[in-house]
Amino acid sequence: MLRAAAAMKEAEEAAERMEEDSDMFSSMEFALFGDDRSEGSFEPNMPKTTLGMVVTDTEIESIIPGGPAFLARLQSSDKIVEINHQSVHSYNDVQRHLCSSDVPGEKVKLLIERRNHDHSASSFEAELVRFPVAKMRRVSKIFRILTIIADKEKTNMEDLTEVMRGVEEILLRDYSIIAQFHLTRQNIRSLKEKISIARKCLLEETDCNLKELSSFNLRDTNTRLERIEADEEALDEISLYFTSIMAKNNMSQREELSNLLDVATQAHHMFDLKTMILRDEIKKIETTRQIEQEQEKNQNCLLLP
Repeated sequence: MLRAAAAMKEAEEAAERMEEDSDMFSSMEFALFGDDRSEGSFEPNMPKTTLGMVVTDTEIESIIPGGPAFLARLQSSDKIVEINHQSVHSYNDVQRHLCSSDVPGEKVKLLIERRNHDHSASSFEAELVRFPVAKMRRVSKIFRILTIIADKEKTNMEDLTEVMRGVEEILLRDYSIIAQFHLTRQNIRSLKEKISIARKCLLEETDCNLKELSSFNLRDTNTRLERIEADEEALDEISLYFTSIMAKNNMSQREELSNLLDVATQAHHMFDLKTMILRDEIKKIETTRQIEQEQEKNQNCLLLP
């Protein structure tokens, strides 16, 4: 349990860093940063896809929560030995092989060497599917909701990974493949409970933001607003997922799925209301500050000789 909690904390911190670094998505295909991180972040030929990991030399430095490397259960400090059956010995090798293609949905095979707790080494193959960069953003938003759920429910990170594999079906696969995904009644009820918990938790967070608004500066307030809207968008993705399953699944599951969709839809409407209130409060603060600045300016003009 302690290990799972530590892993969740690490995932949350990585998600926070990802939100703070606006240039990370433009570079994260295999980790273009290191000493030259500032270079190339806004190049016209920036990658369109990502494998969701940061690499230094041939070693994985960090994993982006919810991305392809995360779903393949790769870990920081794993060493990349081969890419698509080609040996790699340096960062240049990694760059050359991973830049040779940039097609969303394409599979990349890695041979990984991992150091075990007893200092021995083991090797295994991992298959990653390239995420479009824009969809990686959406995955990270959904991951934030799932992390809140996991924290509230004390869910093991392995279980969370399995949920993310379901989300991968939403973002990367055709509806015909999504239709094959089978939800039992027990799974549906479980997911309904978890989304309800997420809704309650996130609404409490929004209420807290409103109560403390007077102590925030505008930049902090707008950052919080952006996060609320990110959670809204994630709920939309979840709603879309269940709508698509309802269209394909048998009649016996549709009532349960419909109820589940209602939960996500209600959460979306509540977020709309809360976001509107928060926006109004921000606008009031901005207007008040503008008036104060104008008054101060006029006062200074009167004091001039």
